[in-house]
Amino acid sequence: MIRMVRIYRIALLSEKYAVLFHYKSLSANTTVALEIVRVIVLMLLVAHFIACFWYFLGSRPLNAGLDVADAWMAVSGTDSLDVGGRYLVAYHWAMANFVGNMNLECYTTAERLYSIFVLVFAFMVLAVVPPRITALMTRLSTAAVEKNALLTQL
Repeated sequence: MIRMVRIYRIALLSEKYAVLFHYKSLSANTTVALEIVRVIVLMLLVAHFIACFWYFLGSRPLNAGLDVADAWMAVSGTDSLDVGGRYLVAYHWAMANFVGNMNLECYTTAERLYSIFVLVFAFMVLAVVPPRITALMTRLSTAAVEKNALLTQL
């Protein structure tokens, strides 16, 4: 029953989301700004999930009784930080991978495999997102030119 309520709430939320981003009476500037914000929030959310799994990989030896000295948290010294501090380090690693900068090294095979996956994924995302933002900015510029042309005709 709880799942049905959640699915219903998600359906309502998606309808409201669709109305917000496809409402015809919004100006071109507002539509483009909302779309850019949506892309940025999506990127931050993807980085959050990447950071959560990186955090899991670093804390897994601590929870599973494996050799703690091999995990990135232990080697980098972040295991002495509180949960928030360790998450921030993991989030920083996730964001840094979107530009190809690895400020934390991988020490286990699982960490290395995940790091490779994230780098390939980040490459694919960066092949799509900047051109999307560029297209939105071009659309914004075109709308401004059209508006100025209409104002000069008056």
